[in-house]
Amino acid sequence: SGTPATVPAIALFLASASATDPEDGVIAPTNDAPAQFPLGVTTVTFSATDSSSNTGQAQATITVSDQTAPVVTAPADITVAATSPSGIAVTDPAIVAFLGGAIANDNVDGAIVTIGNNAPTPLLLVGATTVTFSATDVAGNTGTAQATVTVTAQVVSLQMIAFSRDVGGQLDLFAIAEDGSGGLVTLADDPGDEVFGGSTSDNRVIYAHDMGGQNYIYIINDDGSGVSVGLATGLNDELPVAVTAADEVIFMRSLTAPAPHSDLLSIIPDGISSEVPLANSINIELFGGLTSDGRIVYDSANTTLTDSDVYSIFADGTGGMTLAATAEFEAGGGIAAGTLVIFARTEGGFGSPSDIFTIDADGLSAASPLVATPTVDEIPVGVTASDLVIFMRTTGSVFNLFSIGASGAPAEAQLASADLGAFELLSYGGSTGGRVIYDICNLLTGNCDVFSRNANGSGVETTLAGNPVLIEMFAGISSDGLVIIVRDNGDGTTDLLSIDADGGSPAIVLATAPTPVPPGEVFKGVTANGRVIFERTVTGQTDLFSIMADDSAPEVPLAT
Repeated sequence: SGTPATVPAIALFLASASATDPEDGVIAPTNDAPAQFPLGVTTVTFSATDSSSNTGQAQATITVSDQTAPVVTAPADITVAATSPSGIAVTDPAIVAFLGGAIANDNVDGAIVTIGNNAPTPLLLVGATTVTFSATDVAGNTGTAQATVTVTAQVVSLQMIAFSRDVGGQLDLFAIAEDGSGGLVTLADDPGDEVFGGSTSDNRVIYAHDMGGQNYIYIINDDGSGVSVGLATGLNDELPVAVTAADEVIFMRSLTAPAPHSDLLSIIPDGISSEVPLANSINIELFGGLTSDGRIVYDSANTTLTDSDVYSIFADGTGGMTLAATAEFEAGGGIAAGTLVIFARTEGGFGSPSDIFTIDADGLSAASPLVATPTVDEIPVGVTASDLVIFMRTTGSVFNLFSIGASGAPAEAQLASADLGAFELLSYGGSTGGRVIYDICNLLTGNCDVFSRNANGSGVETTLAGNPVLIEMFAGISSDGLVIIVRDNGDGTTDLLSIDADGGSPAIVLATAPTPVPPGEVFKGVTANGRVIFERTVTGQTDLFSIMADDSAPEVPLAT
């Protein structure tokens, strides 16, 4: 409401007026000053009257301005656990509540609603981060307060990296912790080649043991303890293809009679249980995916590959269901919402354009068309975490990338396009954080760039890697959502880069090959702790390394 007249500065101002009269001499003046001076300009009239009742006047102004900053009260300091190896996203509910917990009040404007902060985006890194909260009143005065967020490191067990090493022309199997600690562990060095084939949730490594062109399947603890246990060691060639959430090992068995084909089987890796046949017709059976309720989805195609059907079955061999078995060619294309199978069906025989259908993995309801455009070829290529089905639509020589909700809503939205007639080729990479990643290559120049766009089609295309000369292609996605890109430098060497899927920050060079020694770095995979595993070849020798996807720790040699 302003400033009282009793404030020393104003009282001194009012007392500084004086008056003199030719007859009476010095006269004490009076004034019409209010008891409370409001904000703004107030004119004060000073008056003096002599003994003959003659009155003289003079005026002066007092300007009262708001010079006091708002009082900002920061929220209490908090300690939160990291949700990724690097830290915690500012969009995490705990951080959103913390950042929204500041209040500000001003002696003139009252409560201030808009309170800013300088919290870093998109992550609060592991460690202590001091956040400054600020509020500005109408007069432009800014008040601040601070609070600290302490992010504790994510408590996760180190992942063991299994790999094969050529020892005198024979591949042996080894393992080492993803950060290089603990030293190298030998898992298998029997005669014949051993190749990693998967792992179980209880830290056991599955591997294929090649004995003269025929593979057997074994399992061993990833720390090398105990002994290898044979899971599939029959007279036929066997390869592991997946491990279910319940740790059943799914594997393929190749047979030659009565005609060359493959069967699909499962086995509980306890060294006691017998294998379970899942699909053992004379067709070629191919593993397609795992549903959240434990079903194995697979395709079964005749040996001429002119007819293919889609089935599902539990890993224990029960509950087998036919999902799609018409005279058309049908092939699985992904799983949405945990149990909804996406598949493509040709309309008019093998080689004809295909449409996209959905069906529950239990097969108890009929298949429903999701995308069905006559004479146009549509193929599902992926499913996002939010159950958007990503599909390619080919119209003439034009490749189009679309998304559509697995239930049909939201409606289809075009994401990207490339024209083979203009020597452009588009390929889908993957999705993370609501973004779809894809490559577009110029077949004339050989140049490839990496792009992303919101999976629902909103917004515009973002260039993640767009060097006009070099070849850059999508390689994978880290556990903390960073896109991994391989860059061909044009001199026979390759580098590894990482970047946010929305391109909101510059790309990070994770590993660069020592020039001019090709081929440099080759991406191999990512761990649950945010590490990128890659190979580096120098003078004909290939070594194995790891590095944090956000470059928060230097590269570590795993096997050199």
